[in-house]
Amino acid sequence: MSKTDCYAIIIIFIAFLIRLLYVINTPLTGDEKEFMAVADTISFNINQMNLPVEHDLINHPLLSVYLLKLGAAIFPESKLGTRIVSLASSLGTFIILYIFCRLTLGEKHAIVALLLLGLNRFHIGVSGNGADNALLLFLSAFSIFLFWKALTKQKPFYFIASGVALGLAYLTNESAVVLLGCFMIYFLCDNAYGWKKLVQNKNVHLLLLSFFCVILIDVAWILKHGPSQRLFCGRLFSNIGIGVSGVGFFVTDVLRYIKNIDYHSLVSWEYPAMTWYEGLLLFLCSMEIVVRKKLKTSALKIMGIAFLLLLFAVSIFKSAESRWAEISLIPAIYLSSSTIVEGMNKYILIRPAFYVFVFFSLLSACMFSFNARYIMPPNRFANMVDYDMDLMKWYYNQGQIDKAVEEAHNALVVCPNEARIHNLLGIFYTAKGEMSVAESEFIRAVALKPDFLYAKVNLKLLQSGCARCIDDFFKTYSDN
Repeated sequence: MSKTDCYAIIIIFIAFLIRLLYVINTPLTGDEKEFMAVADTISFNINQMNLPVEHDLINHPLLSVYLLKLGAAIFPESKLGTRIVSLASSLGTFIILYIFCRLTLGEKHAIVALLLLGLNRFHIGVSGNGADNALLLFLSAFSIFLFWKALTKQKPFYFIASGVALGLAYLTNESAVVLLGCFMIYFLCDNAYGWKKLVQNKNVHLLLLSFFCVILIDVAWILKHGPSQRLFCGRLFSNIGIGVSGVGFFVTDVLRYIKNIDYHSLVSWEYPAMTWYEGLLLFLCSMEIVVRKKLKTSALKIMGIAFLLLLFAVSIFKSAESRWAEISLIPAIYLSSSTIVEGMNKYILIRPAFYVFVFFSLLSACMFSFNARYIMPPNRFANMVDYDMDLMKWYYNQGQIDKAVEEAHNALVVCPNEARIHNLLGIFYTAKGEMSVAESEFIRAVALKPDFLYAKVNLKLLQSGCARCIDDFFKTYSDN
């Protein structure tokens, strides 16, 4: 084992411990609760079989939900069981990135890339969250690596494997389809392929065929049940227009300082943003190598195309969340490692500056993971905490009223003055037959938000003795 491998193992070990600490300290998020609720509906019993591919509660394909169910079976009734797949995925991403960088750039680049990923606050957050993000990043990185291997070896196996990995990434989150566009753009830009050769090349056909074979189960589900994911939702494409969400993924913390506002008013508290110096470093270093056209190797070209296309794909939707650009973290770290090592070789001050960056990033990462229970709701009340109410509505529509009430009360711990939650509680208590409690919840909702029409109507229906009409009103206007 070389000295570089020893350094890599130490970095990965420290990064894994930081993520494990985060897992232990952070409360379950709304997304995780939704994933767990859908996982509970999955049944392999031949008499009561239920194997969904998509679900309205999650709006993404459900590969990660099946793996979450497996993790929960191994470690039942624990946060570790909910998050073990994400932890394992983050470990896999470290290994893939290290091997890829070492083979294509060199040992120093591989170590720098590990440091950039291992101490990245966003990646720490998604590694300790049982939703689909960490698995998506792992499968995306694996697909890119296999695509590079396919170009290098020109063996059909690697083209097929890359397509399969990309298909699995798509079944985790449909945003991975952008990488398929990256691969096709690379073929078109490469002199060895071009348009005519692209159409005729058997290896390209194998990549596309393997990808579509993997997602065929999702296509069949959509044809039978209709789509639940955002990619095929008409509302997504109704908001086309130039935005800044792609860049915002890297500079959210910078905007917080510029606008002098709570960071949680810019992003969901469930997914921490990068620190301002992490985000700026990755974005500027990646742009430097792209703008100056230093993409000399096939690996650099793939990563450059992926970085730009992912940022563009997210930014064409005005209502897009910055987190949708999360796959761009992989090419950004790869490109940045190349820029940083090149800078170290040219300028004497770059090396100590990077050491200072690593020191502050390590300190920030440790404090972030250790203090996670205090900086996240319900222990910390942010000015604008967004609490997704889909789960409590779903419980109600499924007839699980007690679970809906429990989830609503959990939400009020985080958002005690959210009128919509009080209104929903009023609806739930009406269904339970507890009219006096329901009335007090509707009154509370109206007091918090005097122009809240839905709560006013519900209160009037209840006081006029038409409690049964409240359920019909809710189902007609379920966005209340």
